[in-house]
Amino acid sequence: MTTGAEIRKTQGGSRRAVEGREVVQKRLGRNMVHLRETKGWSRKELAHKLRVTAQRLGRWERGERQAPLAILVRLKAMFGVAVQELVLSEPMKVPKVVKGEAV
Repeated sequence: MTTGAEIRKTQGGSRRAVEGREVVQKRLGRNMVHLRETKGWSRKELAHKLRVTAQRLGRWERGERQAPLAILVRLKAMFGVAVQELVLSEPMKVPKVVKGEAV
């Protein structure tokens, strides 16, 4: 059985693509945490709104896994940001909200 590191070593030319994807996953995760905290939501609350487990959301927030496109679309609607902003920008700014109400 090969590990992720071994696969990266054998693929050579695609190493840059793998590293790029990891950077994007981590950036997306940081943005998800930032947006969630800006809204004052716990991980469990956001997971419930997205209809996923808190553990799965945690993997996305830590950049361990890539969130599916359907989740990105839901996040876009919840936070009023473009999908590109979720993935590419850092840090994101959204209106300050206290427990679901605009401040």
